Amino acid sequence: MMEATTASVAEAKDTYEKAKAVTEKATNQLKQAYTTAAKGATDYNLKVIEIARANTNTAVDNAFELLGAKSPTEFVELSTKHARKQFEAMAAQTKELTELAQKVATEITVKDWRHGDSISQGVKSI
Repeated sequence: MMEATTASVAEAKDTYEKAKAVTEKATNQLKQAYTTAAKGATDYNLKVIEIARANTNTAVDNAFELLGAKSPTEFVELSTKHARKQFEAMAAQTKELTELAQKVATEITVKDWRHGDSISQGVKSI
C-alpha cells in the first residue's frame, strides 16, 4: 500500500512539474507577444503623428499659396495641384501604415508564436 501511495505522489509531483513548465513557457510567450504588440502600436501611433504633422504643414503651406493667388484661375490651379499631391501622399501614407501593421502582425506570428507547437505537445504530455 505504501508503494502505491509513494508512486501516486511521485506521479502527481511529476505531472505538476510538467504543467508548471508548460505554463511558464506559455506565460513567457504571451509576455513576448504583448511586448511586440505594444512596441508595434507605439511605432504605428508615432507614424500617424508624423503623418498628421506633415499633412498639417502641407495644408498651411497650401493656404499661404492660395492667399497669394492673383486670379481665380491661379487659385483653382493651386487647389488642384495641392489636391493631387495630397492624394498621392495619402496613398503613400496608407501604404506605410499598412506595411507597419503587417510587420507587427508577422513578428507576433512568426517570432512570438513560433514555439506554439512545443507548448501544445507539452500540454499533451501532462
